Amino acid sequence: MAAGRVLAVRGNNDVPGKWLGAAANLAALPDLLEVPPPSGSRVVEHRHPQNAARRHLRLRAA
Repeated sequence: MAAGRVLAVRGNNDVPGKWLGAAANLAALPDLLEVPPPSGSRVVEHRHPQNAARRHLRLRAA
């Protein structure tokens, strides 16, 4: 397997109280990352902005 770039976004559990690394590294993680592939685009967001109690219903309705 060929090596490539590793990109990271801030996740819903990436908070100061759970982060084991340097606070500056946590602050540097973007909430949203757009990666331009050869054609089109891909957008990645690793977070659960919806309230957990009704998240699945809301996401299915969207």
